[in-house]
Amino acid sequence: MGEISRDRTLDARTPRTSVCIPVHNGSRSLQATLDSVLDQTDDDYEVVVVDNASSDGTPDILSRVAHPRVRVHRYEHLLPLAENWRRATDLCTGRYLKIVCADDLIDPEAISRQADLLDRRQDISLVVSRRRLVDAGQETLAPVTGLNFLLGQRDGRTVARRAVLLGHNPIGEPASAMFRRKDYERVGGWDGTFLFPMDIDLWLKLLRHGDMLGMPDVLASFRISPDGRSWARTPEMLWEITEYLATVATDPRWSVPPVLARCSRRLTWLAWIAWDIRQAVWRLKAALPTRRTQGFTS
Repeated sequence: MGEISRDRTLDARTPRTSVCIPVHNGSRSLQATLDSVLDQTDDDYEVVVVDNASSDGTPDILSRVAHPRVRVHRYEHLLPLAENWRRATDLCTGRYLKIVCADDLIDPEAISRQADLLDRRQDISLVVSRRRLVDAGQETLAPVTGLNFLLGQRDGRTVARRAVLLGHNPIGEPASAMFRRKDYERVGGWDGTFLFPMDIDLWLKLLRHGDMLGMPDVLASFRISPDGRSWARTPEMLWEITEYLATVATDPRWSVPPVLARCSRRLTWLAWIAWDIRQAVWRLKAALPTRRTQGFTS
């Protein structure tokens, strides 16, 4: 119903890893994302790109993709984000799954190193690397971020408590993570009840079935752009993450200390303010070179 599929021939056997790229009006950064995903040292993965009724140049970019690993699907009618991510992930066939949003990047060894870890460690349900933050032009804003006090093997309780304490997602965005298809299916996939914290919600659900392995290496780049959801935040987003972490704080399976649970909403608000301050600093840094140049030439 309204779906156009353009499948290319893949090996008959199931690939070890599927990289899924959901995109809606992502023409400004999609090509860079595709290039990073296809420039991998691994040789056992597929790429599934799902265009959610884009009205910009995204269809043109995808029409020119001629790589045997890539399968392209398009929906003619716009789907809600959570439903699009569910359908996109369901199209993947690999044993391991990695979601890369159309404005993010992964490093050349990301797939091979994370998939190798999942091969060796059956007690791990989620492998996560640290990541760098970049701007719209891929200039580095922060070279190493994420996984503060979460490196190494960590169980779900530790991660949940850390999320409540920090007031945000301490694991990071999907591009830095890889997980098992069987665990994803066991927990019911992406849940759009809380849209903005949809990723941390899945991470915690996966951690009911195994531990997380936090890698110290930087293997992904998260783009901070005025066009992205991370920059143009809204009161609705603040409400969602606040309410979601409040439910985590009171969930008995995570055993969050009562004093921390009582402070969860305040901690989330403080984290929100801190992020706004970081964005203000990045804006200032972006403007400084121009101001210096003007000062020298005036």
